[in-house]
Amino acid sequence: MLFDQFNDILIKDFAFALFSLTFVFFYLAFHLKSCFLALVGVTLILTSFPFTVVITEGIFRVTYFSSLQVISIYIVLGIAADDIFVFYDAWRQSKNIAPEIINDKHRRMAYAWRRAVKAMAVTSTTTSVAFFANAFSPLMPIRTFGIFSGVIIPLNYFLVVMMMPSAAIIYEKYKFYKCCCCPCGFRTEEELKEFEEPEEGKLGQIEEVFNSKVNTCVFKARWVILAVSLIWFVVTAIFAVKMGPMTKEEEFIDPDHPIMKPIKIITEEFGEKQEQGTPINVYWGVGGID
Repeated sequence: MLFDQFNDILIKDFAFALFSLTFVFFYLAFHLKSCFLALVGVTLILTSFPFTVVITEGIFRVTYFSSLQVISIYIVLGIAADDIFVFYDAWRQSKNIAPEIINDKHRRMAYAWRRAVKAMAVTSTTTSVAFFANAFSPLMPIRTFGIFSGVIIPLNYFLVVMMMPSAAIIYEKYKFYKCCCCPCGFRTEEELKEFEEPEEGKLGQIEEVFNSKVNTCVFKARWVILAVSLIWFVVTAIFAVKMGPMTKEEEFIDPDHPIMKPIKIITEEFGEKQEQGTPINVYWGVGGID
């Protein structure tokens, strides 16, 4: 009975991970306007896991694997999606920077790659170092989680910077047309014409919003934003000072979960009552000698 309940919990947790992966795929397809590029991005994310296992277990000899390592899929989903967005936005902007490279895909890619790699390297490095700091923890689950997460982030970074440029070139070379089976992954005649005849200095919709409306609002309300930020910092600092160690044992499962009812009955009604605290026995000398 308990084993079946634990299986149900694991299946539900796996469904959450599957939902997160599906959501990232569709958001990539929406932002990149390509199911092909979204599929490549999700494939790179999933591929980074077996590669990381090879490095951590084959090279670092870290064979301990717990449920904390599984949580890293949520971390990699967010970081990898951000890297893909940074690269592809740089690739889109490369067609508007200068007239001499507009029609040269190789020079455009060189510009986009250099610009995106630097930005992604900073974020990936700082995040990876933060996770590697957990390697000094005396607790084995936390230590292995830090090593696993610290390896998978730069590994995924290398996969993105090495594979996404090729995917972008393929997507632009083979001019997919829009069809009913994949409305977000194939371009229309107008979009193809825009790629063939790009306009110099043209901003995208998001860049236009930040360039005009957002910048203006931030400048006008700069003192209000500063005051609210200062107040928020003071409030959070007060609550941070009040933080302390746990006063009771953390619940492994929600007390209202059905699996906890039989456990509670077994331990409270039929179990042996145990005194709170840790018993300490002190021995002095040897019996019959002193």
